[in-house]
Order: sequence, then structure tokens, then C-alpha cells
Amino acid sequence: VVCMMNDRGQPSRLLRGVALFEGPAPAPGAELFAAPGDDKAVARLGTTAQLPGHAELLGLAVVKRKQAAPDTVLYLADGRAARVLALPLGDERPIAAG
Repeated sequence: VVCMMNDRGQPSRLLRGVALFEGPAPAPGAELFAAPGDDKAVARLGTTAQLPGHAELLGLAVVKRKQAAPDTVLYLADGRAARVLALPLGDERPIAAG
């Protein structure tokens, strides 16, 4: 990784937060896609948790640089949406359920 950063100037993937809007928590390692039905993953989900004051599940994911901008929408294999968040988590505005 250090060699790649020296040669290319930046890592290809970044650690980002994600907000999952509906359904149960996906298993760690679940893949996220740029569009529903895509076959090439652009992120891999780590752990998720329900934080007090937030209607959605929040989690961590390693996301390809191109899709790592805050507010980018990614999709789980089952079609559920996830919104990319800047870190640190918990500073985001709560989103009302429904």
C-alpha cells in the first residue's frame, strides 16, 4: 500500500461511514454496488450499529475513491440503499423514519 501511494499518490479505496435506511443489518463483508443490479462491487461493508438519535443503521465501509463522496448512494445486493457519510460518524443530522 505504501508503495502504491508513493507511485500513484493516493489510495484507491477510502474508509467511509454509511447509513442504511431499511431492513435488518447486513452481515459484515456485504458488498455495495453503484447501481441496483450491478455485478461489480464498489465497497465492502464492515460493522453496523444503531446510534441513539439516528433512525437509520450506521456503519463503516471501505469504498472505491470514485464513489466515496459524502451523500453518494450505493446499493446492497438485495436493492436496499445506503448513503455514504463523512467520518466521524455521529455528527450527521438525524433522518426521520418513514
